[in-house]
Amino acid sequence: MKKLSYLLIVLCVILVFTACGEKPVEPDPLPQQGNASSAEETPVPPTADAGQAQSSEKPTGTPPGHEFLGSVEDPVVVDDAEIPAFSFDVMGVLITDEDMAEYPVYSVTTTSTNTYGTTTTRVYIGYTMADVLDAAGITEDFKTLTTIADDGYTIKVNKDIALEPTTLVAVSEDGKMFRDGLWFAPCSSNVSPDYLRELTEVIID
Repeated sequence: MKKLSYLLIVLCVILVFTACGEKPVEPDPLPQQGNASSAEETPVPPTADAGQAQSSEKPTGTPPGHEFLGSVEDPVVVDDAEIPAFSFDVMGVLITDEDMAEYPVYSVTTTSTNTYGTTTTRVYIGYTMADVLDAAGITEDFKTLTTIADDGYTIKVNKDIALEPTTLVAVSEDGKMFRDGLWFAPCSSNVSPDYLRELTEVIID
């Protein structure tokens, strides 16, 4: 009986030491998710500057809202457009509203969508730059055309843009007459700094 008790005690001691010697099973580590998800996240764009998004503001040289999509419709002749008295210089020739009276007045509709999904449609009314050059007697070839505002602000475009049928010397935008002078409106562009207000002079070279 004593031998049996001794054997049981020895067996229990062996089992205890065997159990203590085993290493606990560690769970597999969780997969790292931070980098994978962050690579797929779309950054939130900054709030657009509403002031720059309106072409009635003085151009600043920075595209408003980083506009990148746009379209322009074919010009449409306007028979009853209101034309104010105006004058500006084209290569030393003074062009007035009376000089342009024999030329058609056009309406051009432009639409642009900025990176934040805001779509804006504007309607410009005025004379094509090609007709303005014709009225000034400009017949020589040129590479670039520069428009100058009364404050010295300038816009330079190449010949192809200058002679596009949608490039206007505009008298109004969205039915509102410009109070301080004509605008240079290259309507195929949807970037506000390409537009110049208070036009005083046109130069070609």
